Amino acid sequence: MLVQDGDKPRPYRLHLPEVCVPPSPTLSESLATWAVAVRYQSLPADVAQRTQDATLDLLGVALAGVATPAARIIRGLALEAGGRPEATVLGSRERLPACQAALANGTAAHGIDLDDGHRLAAGHPGVTVIAAALAAAEVDNATGADFLVAVAAGYEVFIRLASFMNPAHLRRGFHTTGTVGPLGAATAAGLLLGLDATRLAHALGAAASQGAGLLQVLHEGAMLKPLHAGRAAQSGLLSAQYAARGGEAPRQALDGSDGYLRALSGSEDGPDLADLGPPRAILGAYYKLYAACRHVHPAVDAVLDLVGRDDLVPARVVQVHVRTHQVAERLTGRPGRVADIGGARFSLPFAVALAALRGSAGPEQFTPSALADEELWGFAERVRVVADPELTARYPAERGAIVTLHLADGTERTARVVHPRGEPENPVSRHEIANKFLANARPVLGDERAKQVVALVRRLPEIPVRDLTAAVAVPSKRRARSSGMSRDI
Repeated sequence: MLVQDGDKPRPYRLHLPEVCVPPSPTLSESLATWAVAVRYQSLPADVAQRTQDATLDLLGVALAGVATPAARIIRGLALEAGGRPEATVLGSRERLPACQAALANGTAAHGIDLDDGHRLAAGHPGVTVIAAALAAAEVDNATGADFLVAVAAGYEVFIRLASFMNPAHLRRGFHTTGTVGPLGAATAAGLLLGLDATRLAHALGAAASQGAGLLQVLHEGAMLKPLHAGRAAQSGLLSAQYAARGGEAPRQALDGSDGYLRALSGSEDGPDLADLGPPRAILGAYYKLYAACRHVHPAVDAVLDLVGRDDLVPARVVQVHVRTHQVAERLTGRPGRVADIGGARFSLPFAVALAALRGSAGPEQFTPSALADEELWGFAERVRVVADPELTARYPAERGAIVTLHLADGTERTARVVHPRGEPENPVSRHEIANKFLANARPVLGDERAKQVVALVRRLPEIPVRDLTAAVAVPSKRRARSSGMSRDI
């Protein structure tokens, strides 16, 4: 059919509305859509319990870390800046703007290297996720149940992304706690601030642009390392607040051609999210019993086992031969003395000496007096660390060590540790986690207040988070002790 237009015929065309095909969801959008749908009623019972334990553990190590050098500096700077009293600075009588509180608390929590972690993720989710969640929960007066959901979801995002990015991310020199931490923190904080999926996706995109942290701190300048955790907690909360006020970020901030995953790990795609259901990744996290880099823990466990057999006298040991995976050898196996306690936490020879001569490598052992102890360094000089091909091939699924003690009478004793204490395959009990908290918290809170915090965490699904944060604030002048240092707070 032709329709006349003056003298020029033109064909008739039927105009149909265009069909708009929505773009496929990006990685940040998929994670956000999943996270906002999680409800406390859908949390598996073991996940809810594990999230409570992780919270208790984090509070303890943060209280123990308030007097460490980096934590003191950051807290001092934050207090000098001041601002609206929104959230509690753990272990003090002070309240600060939420982002500043997250910065101070995350830094303190990583101060003595006793916080939880995940071996496949090669980082520490608790110091970033929980530190941000506590501050956000105070701002919004969140319930304990909502807090547990947010923390479990934050762990899920942290662990899934970091496990996908490693070991390539680690080989590039990035510290996962600082680089991936903001995304886990943004997830938890965003949920507690009530963001919908669209806003939470923007928060994740903003957090991706703020991730930073270099492993050079393990070779020198270890005092800086706790700041990676504090900044990650702060950046995640800031990203959530930014998105809550209408701030936007690239849709493909994570999986774009110049996005987060490609820049930080070289990956052209993202993790498979097909199995996303109720958050369960937190069940794979480990708890620490020694205040040192996780890579030294298998050797410490092995030495404690060997020395404990038949009451072996350490003076009979002429050499300690430690075989471990290549990452542990590279990051912690270097010989020679270190200048500070932070460096000692990343010295496998020194940690082994503490285990052999002092019976542990906990916070009480990493002190200035230990650093000056010639007997300890004399034993540490007998420790040789080598990368073992078999153990390296099993990394990161296993972080093992084989320790052989060469004795003065020519005999040898050997022990192999596949999974150190605190891993899901070699777990610690809830009772041990509570005792660890009490040991860390008593010097700051006192015995009665510390026990009250344990009871409150056990009741967290039934109470507002502000009840818990009020209990970990110091009501009167106390002296905080950590790693042999003390000061009034």
